[in-house]
Amino acid sequence: MYDYLIEQIQPIVTCYTDEYPQDKESAENGAKVYPYATVLMYSAIPNNEYSNNNLVYIDIWSNKHGIEEVETLTDAIYKKLNKITIIKDDMFIQISRYNPCRLNLNDPDVNLKRRQLRFLVKTYERDQ
Repeated sequence: MYDYLIEQIQPIVTCYTDEYPQDKESAENGAKVYPYATVLMYSAIPNNEYSNNNLVYIDIWSNKHGIEEVETLTDAIYKKLNKITIIKDDMFIQISRYNPCRLNLNDPDVNLKRRQLRFLVKTYERDQ
């Protein structure tokens, strides 16, 4: 699931699972390269005997002055993922917004702009 989400977001902005990688931060002399996004998936909640619900949080970070960059990236990711259906060999995936869907989160570093998108991802596994 992570692979598919990263595959969809990566053309829009550099994307990582869970958090910015420590080794990449070390390679950049302790500095993160902006903009970037992180994808965090919470454990599956059984929906019924055929499907699971997953909560997915996507955080988008920017260090540009103003909000244009972070808002543009957030819009693009939202449009790419909301109300999408994916059919894979082993599963069927539906992605839709989860309310509250779009949050403006403050960062302790006032130079950083952060937005969070929340999605509900339903997965249906196919019998093999």
